[in-house]
Amino acid sequence: LLHASKKVAKDCPHKGLNFKVGCIVGKAKLLNCIELSKEDFREFKEYHQVPLGWFKDYKNYGGGKCFGWYLEDAERVKAIPMKGQLGLWEFKI
Repeated sequence: LLHASKKVAKDCPHKGLNFKVGCIVGKAKLLNCIELSKEDFREFKEYHQVPLGWFKDYKNYGGGKCFGWYLEDAERVKAIPMKGQLGLWEFKI
């Protein structure tokens, strides 16, 4: 399941859009997870569309590491309000 954070970051390039926040917004199959160097982060920018300055912040959250996820069959679901948390966590149905 894909969870949207509680708020949109101040410097989000898509901030003007009407995002759902604090809820489950989609589902996908996780195919792979890779550690990204700053060069990888820059190279894959067209896929994640995250400003390059955020790389440093991501490394702070990941214990000094930044990761990219390869997803398949991603689809939106009707928003389900849900308190999230940093990292991966279990969702009990």
